[in-house]
Amino acid sequence: MVGRWAREAGMVVVGFFMFGLPYETPKTLQKTIDFAKKMDPHLANFMITIPFYGTPLYSLVEKEGRFLIDTKKGITVGFYGGNVFFEFGNLTKEIVEHYYKKAYLDFYFRITKIWDVIASCRSYSEMRWILMSATSVLTNNIRQWNNKI
Repeated sequence: MVGRWAREAGMVVVGFFMFGLPYETPKTLQKTIDFAKKMDPHLANFMITIPFYGTPLYSLVEKEGRFLIDTKKGITVGFYGGNVFFEFGNLTKEIVEHYYKKAYLDFYFRITKIWDVIASCRSYSEMRWILMSATSVLTNNIRQWNNKI
């Protein structure tokens, strides 16, 4: 595995994982989380798919799905904003949001992962960046949870 080889070479490994692609199901979303944990990068970024105007994905959503946020005129938030831009088949906004949040919680809230992240830091500024990033993710998720209560 490339990730293991990179770790053995002393590199910090970062994984990027997407949620909310057409034809996904709760089962495939959970498989993405399980895969991220199995691959065990030092850091993992989870993103919700965005159908940019002019792409095949945009055309597919236009034909077979439903836009919640149309990207035709651009967007004000990116991949890490936690926004669901479309629904497709039985994959609803609520399902995608649930697994997006679950991914961060399941991946990072393990004592072995917390130690791994801390141990991979090579400088004070890197540790500060990780803490700021973690705070941002948690704050964003808490804000979204509170808005739904």
